[in-house]
Amino acid sequence: MFTIGEGKFSQQIFINYKASDVQQAAAGDRDYIVFGSTFIPHEKVQRGGNANEVDAYKEQRRVLDRMPGAFTDLRIYLFFREQINRRIIENGGRP
Repeated sequence: MFTIGEGKFSQQIFINYKASDVQQAAAGDRDYIVFGSTFIPHEKVQRGGNANEVDAYKEQRRVLDRMPGAFTDLRIYLFFREQINRRIIENGGRP
């Protein structure tokens, strides 16, 4: 669990520790830690009163797109970007 910002909604965000992305970040994988940082803006969109997953994933992708150099390999960045695009499509949006 971690907290973000101030506002009218609960400031606590609960992380699904069973998710493979989170497990790899917890194990110290640098790329998964960097990718995990994109979860915060995703949740912030939803905490702002927008429960729309498509908008939340698009914001997550926007943040990810600002830091391809933070990953150990460009292919890893592209892998995470594709994951987000798939989730946008799964939720009825267009990447």
